[in-house]
Amino acid sequence: MFGRLKRIFSKPKPWKWSGTARQADSPAKEPASASAINLRRWESGKTNRLNSAHWTPVTGQTINQDLKSYLETIRTRAEFEVATNSLAEGAINTHQVDMVGENGPLLQVLSDNPDYNAKLEEVWADFWENPDINGQLPGPELLKLWLRTLWTAGEFVAQVVTDRSAKGTIRTRLHNLNPRRLGTLDTTAIDDKVIMGVERTATGKPIAYHIDKSPETDLSQTPKVVRILAKNIIHEFHHLEAGQARGIPWLSASLQDVADLRDYDNEVLDAARAAADSGNLIHTTHPDVEPVVVEESCEIERRTNTVLPPGYTATQMTPQQPSTQYNDYHDELVRRLGSYVAMPLMIIKHDSRKHNYSSARFDDQGYNRANKTLQGWLARRVLNRLVEMVATEAERAGVLKRPERVKYKWTWPARPHVDDQKEAKGSSERLANCTSSLRDECAALGKDWEELIEQQGREKKALEAQELPSPFGRIGKGLVGEEDDGDDDQETTETKSDERLAYYYP
Repeated sequence: MFGRLKRIFSKPKPWKWSGTARQADSPAKEPASASAINLRRWESGKTNRLNSAHWTPVTGQTINQDLKSYLETIRTRAEFEVATNSLAEGAINTHQVDMVGENGPLLQVLSDNPDYNAKLEEVWADFWENPDINGQLPGPELLKLWLRTLWTAGEFVAQVVTDRSAKGTIRTRLHNLNPRRLGTLDTTAIDDKVIMGVERTATGKPIAYHIDKSPETDLSQTPKVVRILAKNIIHEFHHLEAGQARGIPWLSASLQDVADLRDYDNEVLDAARAAADSGNLIHTTHPDVEPVVVEESCEIERRTNTVLPPGYTATQMTPQQPSTQYNDYHDELVRRLGSYVAMPLMIIKHDSRKHNYSSARFDDQGYNRANKTLQGWLARRVLNRLVEMVATEAERAGVLKRPERVKYKWTWPARPHVDDQKEAKGSSERLANCTSSLRDECAALGKDWEELIEQQGREKKALEAQELPSPFGRIGKGLVGEEDDGDDDQETTETKSDERLAYYYP
């Protein structure tokens, strides 16, 4: 009764219209926060118990802060892994050869003064034969060393110096420095403009470099740091973020994979060796056989018959390593080694048994494009700067007089084609339909077209002097020993015979 009276005299609840029925208002829910909405939209930004361990190392620091903490460790580990891992060492050596080749890039000076072009090319050739202050590293070897340093240290450093004892007009030389000499002291506490040895402006432009000039044999704890202006330092690396001050070793992304690969090989070999060393196992399953007391192991002489106790059987342990998936897993780890420079697996392993012509060519094309991109970067950032320094010194010495407009073109050595005959046919067709030029086709072969024409002219004169047929004819014409009579329409079957060969410019 009292319950009925309480319900009658109690305050009625408000009602709200919802579709076709009225219902009492439920307690108002607080709107979801903006962060919760973002987490529902971007699941990659959500942290839970399953992925928390993976994202724990993420700090959100700048790249320079991370480099200050980990650069030295990554660098020393990369150097150690390359020195102890034959696959890493071989991949870097292959990349050096593919990039630099036998003699390095050839310089072609382009201006409206042919005499200036030829003279500067000659002066540069003399400098490039011995640019090292110590006289130990010719130009191609210096480039190869820089490439290796990019793999292990992520950067290369060289000081521009003057060799007073050098012979000739150009006395500019390069003193190659180990990147560990840069930023040995923590000078950030002294001047906030210095980041890991690089003194920069507010926008990040290098002003000077703080280099440790202590000799390598000096094991003292106090380095001798000197300040060298940026104009006298060559410091190059790949920029991955804005404001980056130092380079990251190219091997850093795959360093753990390379280390795991070496450990995996050692463990597989150890497991296979353990199974092989176990020899024969003697056992019995017969319930009536009387146990025989034996030692833990016994020697069994090879090529002899051994008599076992009655009821006992000898079996050999079957090795379970390497497993059937060993080669596939091994190749996947090896493939990651060359990912930074797009080096395919067949190049790293020097093995194309699983490739046909099309697949090998396709895998090689990406690697070639990556190499050309890196060659262009080296030309723009380093080689052009060195040519300018050499040209400026030659101009001050009165050897050269600079024209108004000068450009530099670099021809890098070309890697051999997969099928030379098909590549030569494609080159001839491009020249015939005027979609390419002799300069471009020669550059694709790593040759200087002007030098090629001069050499062909000398050979042609020598052949004519000995009354020998010349193989050099016009593009699309010129059979061996055939003279052009100007009548293109009079072609006989004998002219088109396969017994006579047509020679074209490359």
